[in-house]
Amino acid sequence: MPLAQQREDFIATCSKKVPEAPDYCQCSWDVLMTIFTEEEMRAPQADAKKMRAYKEKLGPTCSGKVPEKFVRGKFIASCSRDRKQLTPYCECGWTELRKTLS
Repeated sequence: MPLAQQREDFIATCSKKVPEAPDYCQCSWDVLMTIFTEEEMRAPQADAKKMRAYKEKLGPTCSGKVPEKFVRGKFIASCSRDRKQLTPYCECGWTELRKTLS
């Protein structure tokens, strides 16, 4: 598969997982391309060591590109786990957590 098609597929999959974060998806692709060669991208299976390196580099490099609204929503949903009565507690928790994060 041509690299351009791989990029398009990667960005489409990323966009489904992290909606409204095209900068994050592009950053993720850019990090991937610093770890893997074009030839390695065409391999049927990714090198496990290089995948670990990708995952280790991804967060520090790209996490700032995820919209806060998305992260907050995921935090509240995970915290409350569909129990509406916990939502105020989780919102307070987010407020306090947010004070410690840049």
